[in-house]
Amino acid sequence: MEPVELNADGRDLFASFECTIFRQRWTRDIENTIRERLADELTLDPTLSALGFIVEGQLAALIVWRPSAEDAETWEIALLATNRGFRRKGHYAERLKRELLRRAADAGVLVVSRKSIATTTRCSISTRA
Repeated sequence: MEPVELNADGRDLFASFECTIFRQRWTRDIENTIRERLADELTLDPTLSALGFIVEGQLAALIVWRPSAEDAETWEIALLATNRGFRRKGHYAERLKRELLRRAADAGVLVVSRKSIATTTRCSISTRA
C-alpha cells in the first residue's frame, strides 16, 4: 500500500479522524485542527502538502508539510498524526516520514524539520490565528 496525496477533497476523511489520547489535552488540539481546519488550510495555502494512508475507507495516518519560508533547502513538518484505531498497526506514521524523506531527497531538499506553530509547544501542528 502506498500513501496518497491529500487535499481539501478529503474533508470527510478529516472530519472522522480521531487521535485524542486520554489525559493528553494537546492531542485534542491536533484532532480538532485536522477535523475542522485542515481542508481549508490545504485550500488556502498552496505551499502546504499532505500525504496519508487510507485503510478500509478511513484515514489511518497523515503527514502535512511545507517548504521553509527562510530556506529553500528545508521542508517543515507541520503535522504528523495516526488515527486512534490504527495505532500499532502498519507503522503508518513511520512509513509516511520515510516517504517524505525520500521525496525530499528526490527534490534536493537537505533538511526536513518539525515546525510547530501552535498554541501548545507539545504538538507539531500548523495553525493560523
